[in-house]
Amino acid sequence: MKLCHFETFYGKAAVIWNTHGVKQILLPSVPRARVRAVAGNDAEVVDIEDAPYALQIRAYLNGEASSVAFPIDRSGFTPFQRAVYTSVRKIPRGQVRSYGQVALSMGRPGAARGVGQAMANNPVPLFVPCHRVLGAGGQMVGFSAPGGIPLKRKLLAMEQRMSDSKELERSRV
Repeated sequence: MKLCHFETFYGKAAVIWNTHGVKQILLPSVPRARVRAVAGNDAEVVDIEDAPYALQIRAYLNGEASSVAFPIDRSGFTPFQRAVYTSVRKIPRGQVRSYGQVALSMGRPGAARGVGQAMANNPVPLFVPCHRVLGAGGQMVGFSAPGGIPLKRKLLAMEQRMSDSKELERSRV
């Protein structure tokens, strides 16, 4: 297991990975003790220059990249979580869906609470963009990452700005 702490526009974040891929992304403001508890005491601490996953995440959080893409260690995911995470990954940047809409997209219209539970246990936020999932009626609820709802709002606003600037660039061509 490897671990990298790194600074972002929003504060200190961390990524944990192994030979199968990224195991966990810990968003800014997570206490170092929690990072250590997740990674384990035997995790090798790596500098950001030697951590391509951390470089991608930092670029994304700093508004310098439009997405993150890397292998994920899915070993702890249930089949339902895999289905939820696959569906949520399809939500375009700058857009949102409700828990109910995600459940419907999976063919499980009564599973909104299950979707919420999967989002609460999402170990790879940003890769599985749980910040794009809202409560019924567009309510800003259910973001359990450090920074909570204010961070969720900031991430959505950043993505909206990035989407708007891409649209502007395309319209100039």
